[in-house]
Amino acid sequence: MAFLKYSLLRIAFIVVCALGLYFAGARGALLWILAIIFGMLLSFLLLRKERDAVTSSFAGRKVERDAQFGKEAKQDAQYEDSLLEEGGPEARS
Repeated sequence: MAFLKYSLLRIAFIVVCALGLYFAGARGALLWILAIIFGMLLSFLLLRKERDAVTSSFAGRKVERDAQFGKEAKQDAQYEDSLLEEGGPEARS
């Protein structure tokens, strides 16, 4: 949810910058290039709290995913190591 909020706020900044540049006389590709640049700068300066929330939510999901799949990956690695120590799958038959 934090990612969606952050993304929508960034898009809103770009649109607001585009409207301001349009009324200032910018048109075409220059309008959108400048709007994106100014929107990025504004979001970097003004959305620190939201950016930190997105980062922490991604980090939390990574910890959960690692905890869930960590045991399975460790078992797989041990099995592969045992196969290599025995001489590979050919040695088992």
